[in-house]
Amino acid sequence: MVRIRGGSKRCQRPIILTVDQFEAVAALLKEPYRTMVYIAQCLGLRVSEIAALQWDDFDFEKNQLLVQRSFVDGRVDEVKTEYSQDYVPLHSSLSEIVQEWSKEAVATKKGWVFANPITEQPYLPTSIQKRHLRPAGCCLAACPKCGAAVGVWCRQDRLTPNGQRLAIHDERRVAAGRYATIGWHTFRHTYRSWLDETGAPMKVQQELMRHASIQTTMNIYGQAMSSTKREANGKVVEMVLKPVAASA
Repeated sequence: MVRIRGGSKRCQRPIILTVDQFEAVAALLKEPYRTMVYIAQCLGLRVSEIAALQWDDFDFEKNQLLVQRSFVDGRVDEVKTEYSQDYVPLHSSLSEIVQEWSKEAVATKKGWVFANPITEQPYLPTSIQKRHLRPAGCCLAACPKCGAAVGVWCRQDRLTPNGQRLAIHDERRVAAGRYATIGWHTFRHTYRSWLDETGAPMKVQQELMRHASIQTTMNIYGQAMSSTKREANGKVVEMVLKPVAASA
């Protein structure tokens, strides 16, 4: 095998959102994308795991969610590693958001949580990222052309083909810089960063992230208690959803 020096290094540092930036992005999204994003940020799940969620995975009585499958390139598969298949804490505030979405969700034979009403199959995350997440990321900067403020869509006469939102001006994409390239994994990186801010032990962070090796998080050993994981996760959820409750 040939080893390329520096071949495993990141070409670019991951984007980490602030709470205000996350809220600005989430507010611009329609359902079910907004609920998907809340799950991504509150739990740090991979988007392939979010797309593959079924209603039976949620245990609202025990406040936990079982992550046990993925949806990649239109195909249902196993999760990334054996450590990825695990229960994660389900905060009551996030439970309310998910249960509220259940009133609008399309009922399918397999019980998909986020099913396309036309195909009755899970939504394709790459399409959502391109058409919704990245345009919303551009809105983290004011538009130099139309003057739209941060968190507001661009103002112009011509609508996009779907007729549901305004297009982003090219000048704004440039002004947004790296935020114009946010994607699903941005929320997982941000979740990890916010866990750090809560002061959660590295072992707890590893288990909440469901990393196969603690070296992916940090080389500290020890078994995290479920109550400790729930407390650390709860602090992140409160960071995400406190602004939502305040505005309600």
